[in-house]
Amino acid sequence: MPVPSTESNNSPKPEPGSAPPPTPYTVFQNGQIRSIVALCALAGFFSPFSAFTYFPTLEYMTADLGVSLQMMNLTITMFIVVQGIIPAVLGDVADQIGRRPVYLLVLIVYFLACIGLALQRSYPALLVLRMLQSAGSSGTIALGIMVVANLAPPHSRSRYVGAMLSGPNCGPSLGPVIGGVLAERAGWPWIFWLLAILGGFCFAVCLVLLPETCRNVVGNGAYTARGRFNRALVNTLSPRTHKGSPDGGVNLSHNLRRCPNPFTCLKILVRRHDALLLTSNSLFYATYSCFHAGLAPLVMSRYGLNALQAGLCYLAYGVATISSLYLVGKTVMDFDYRATARSCGITINVVSGDDIASFPIERARIRSLGYFIVVGIAATLGFGWAIERHAHLSVPLVMLFVCGVTYTAIFNTCLTLNVDLHPTGTGLASVAASLMRCVAAAVGVAILQPMLDAVGPGWTFTFFACLSGLSVPMLLILRILGPSWRKCSSVNRELGSES
Repeated sequence: MPVPSTESNNSPKPEPGSAPPPTPYTVFQNGQIRSIVALCALAGFFSPFSAFTYFPTLEYMTADLGVSLQMMNLTITMFIVVQGIIPAVLGDVADQIGRRPVYLLVLIVYFLACIGLALQRSYPALLVLRMLQSAGSSGTIALGIMVVANLAPPHSRSRYVGAMLSGPNCGPSLGPVIGGVLAERAGWPWIFWLLAILGGFCFAVCLVLLPETCRNVVGNGAYTARGRFNRALVNTLSPRTHKGSPDGGVNLSHNLRRCPNPFTCLKILVRRHDALLLTSNSLFYATYSCFHAGLAPLVMSRYGLNALQAGLCYLAYGVATISSLYLVGKTVMDFDYRATARSCGITINVVSGDDIASFPIERARIRSLGYFIVVGIAATLGFGWAIERHAHLSVPLVMLFVCGVTYTAIFNTCLTLNVDLHPTGTGLASVAASLMRCVAAAVGVAILQPMLDAVGPGWTFTFFACLSGLSVPMLLILRILGPSWRKCSSVNRELGSES
């Protein structure tokens, strides 16, 4: 979609017959972009954090509410189901009316749901409010990816995707620790009070500071959004804008009249390159989910740890995740992008962003991914068999750390490539990825405990390592054939018309 020029009336006029200056990809300054991404990381933190703080409370809530553990597990299942469905609606809406209004909507829903959960004392209320809590938190990660795509050109996008994902990736590590402490010391309602306080704070900050970034609404940021809820109360993070919409540029009239279609993202899943990429990402996400679901019960039963000690074991993965996000995003992926451009004789356009339609982006993103996949699979095997053979606790924790580094690099790469492949349909692409991940996580966690009971952790994680290994041929095919498939199917033009 055309974006407005950011030239002011006082800027020097180009010489007659000379080429006009290139239109910048975004008019947001680097400091503003970093602050906006930090807000998105904070908002994205709540979805996994809400899920993982809940686990230590299950036994306490089972006794207080007088229900079985199986009924409590239903609340987890429904949380995951809603987590996969709601982003399908929110992504389409965010592409139409903007990111900021949707952010404010989901955060206020999350805040109110957490207050209700802290006050409720019945199972039906718990089930309904957990679904409402999931609805409020589940869209924040996909929204964050959309914002990054609006702000960061392809050559620097990976580092911002990694920074945005630092929030969501802290949730699984901090959640069990904080949840265990609060459940034992203050009682399980205080977990939800804490979530309400944090959610309310995030809503207030976003209400005051978060600007609109959707290119359907503000172009490259040079134009003022027309909607009341699209404008921040304080313009600290907003660029200087022109009033109105650019001629031939942003036109919202047709978008605002279209009813959101949650099934639009399914069109992405049937395309060859998207199916390969999202399936590969989902296979690793299933294994990742099983790590987190199985870690506490395994170390408690095999090593005699209590709930708080088991929660501390999750910190190994959390430290690895943060390290990988910044190391891989800022060094490996950026280096691969520049090396690919150099080998193809392409000059990187740091102003307007590169034309991905003519750039071998699959080759650039997947260039070093094989190393992380091999090491990650080996660490998965090591984790399972270390617990199976009752090795010292440090051994599975080291394996968990290695998995944290490699799996995070894989997720970061796949999500960045997913955004690269859909420059005008990032909402639908992010939603499709979220849907696939949630389906994979639900299936993986559902079969985890029966497999552990039947064959033990060694063979269970051998199975998941082999399952993750299926992504290798998929990504290899995508790297080789992806560029030609994109040219044949004209993916960018199709998604541009859909969004």
